[in-house]
Amino acid sequence: MPILLTNTKDTSGPTYRRVAESLRLLIVSGAIPRGSKLPSSRNLAEFNQIHRQTIMNAFGELMAQGYILAEERKAYYVARELPEDLQTGTSLTTLHNPTPYPWQWNQTANTQPRKRLVDLSSVRPDLDLLPWNELRSCYRRALQSRHENHMQYGNPQGLDIFIQTYQAYLQQSRRIFGRDIVVTNGSQEGIYLALKLPIKPGDIVAMAQLCYPNASQIVSPLGGKVRGVNMDTQGLCPEHLEMICRKHSVRALYLTPLHQYPTTITLSAKRRQMIYEVCRKYQVAIIEDDYDHEFHFDTKPQAPMASGDVDLRIIYLSTLSKTIFPGLRLGVIAAPPNISERLARLKDQLSGETNAVGQLAVAYWMQTEGFERYLRTMRRRYQGKRDMVHNLLQQANHKQKRSFFSYNLPLGGLAFWISIPTPIETLQSHCEDKGYTLRDTNFYAIDKLPNNSFRLSYAGLDESGLEQGIKVLTDLAKKQMV
Repeated sequence: MPILLTNTKDTSGPTYRRVAESLRLLIVSGAIPRGSKLPSSRNLAEFNQIHRQTIMNAFGELMAQGYILAEERKAYYVARELPEDLQTGTSLTTLHNPTPYPWQWNQTANTQPRKRLVDLSSVRPDLDLLPWNELRSCYRRALQSRHENHMQYGNPQGLDIFIQTYQAYLQQSRRIFGRDIVVTNGSQEGIYLALKLPIKPGDIVAMAQLCYPNASQIVSPLGGKVRGVNMDTQGLCPEHLEMICRKHSVRALYLTPLHQYPTTITLSAKRRQMIYEVCRKYQVAIIEDDYDHEFHFDTKPQAPMASGDVDLRIIYLSTLSKTIFPGLRLGVIAAPPNISERLARLKDQLSGETNAVGQLAVAYWMQTEGFERYLRTMRRRYQGKRDMVHNLLQQANHKQKRSFFSYNLPLGGLAFWISIPTPIETLQSHCEDKGYTLRDTNFYAIDKLPNNSFRLSYAGLDESGLEQGIKVLTDLAKKQMV
């Protein structure tokens, strides 16, 4: 039986693949019955005026895909079971009405679709002042190096040049010495690895009652349980931490001592020491997340707790994603030497090595004066935005002749923590109507708390966007105060 092939004169892609696709469609549609013998390659080539080798290549393609079979030196036959049957486990007649697979997932994860709103609580860095030419030059240099070790699968711990550069940076800017570096794909992977290392099923991890949600949500899938530690106006309470440690076998404490997430509180040196002594007494590991150390205003920030870690119980986390740009996905674990190899093995199992070109480019940039100049510029930029938001909120409070917005001026960081005297749900509903969204107290809370506060970030929006967003907040304040 002669077979007329279609689309063989099309110029897109190799001819043999177009021939194979034409035959495949005839087979799937039933025009060429299952189990039937195909014409010889010679006859098929002559009838369609195609080179015989092209037909042979098409047959080879269809054999590889499972549509035809060959009897050596005899003939080609259409397979009785086609790949479509094997993929669905049913007959071809049900292909257009498949039964969806009943996927199940961890219910602690937020899987609800989000509206496209301007998130006034999101910590997105300001990219307007990023020195693109400097960064482009460093990336060009990284690509021109053509070092095979940089372009192949490499050390999951990170590139030597980046590790050495960042170790020097930590020593100079944060007084952290004697640490091994493990480079991660952003801070989130760093948090995951730091929690996975010490936690066994049933272990307790202590965190501030208000904390970074993506950290608290990691614990349950690892088999652990989170206990919220009370906070006051000075931050995490060491007395309550000790009470939890007495009652439970606490394996680790996760905290953000500088510009606490989300409340922006900075722990005093005295309180840090008290927390460290509790952890020493009850043999608790500490995971210190220093996510925005570079952006402290007016004075130098306190050195991290890891700088005085005499027991080597602190895993220190840092990130360049908020310092430079989020898509960079460069995080850093500065770990005690006795656990760095284990962290690197976990990293290798999870994702292998981190982007080598990105590490190279950032290392080159950090070795120039341009990197520190950029940090100084961004500190001034963020301080200016903080002061602008502070003035706008104070003006709103002054007009109402009472404080609708209550907060402490943050010493640094990228956000405010603001309390209001009315239900936060009213403010959220008003914001959503205007195209904005806010993260409230219970978005960050370990246990349910009075819900009258929210986080307001000033980093990612420009001055005009900030004014518009705060106007939405102050408009509601006027209505509520009437």
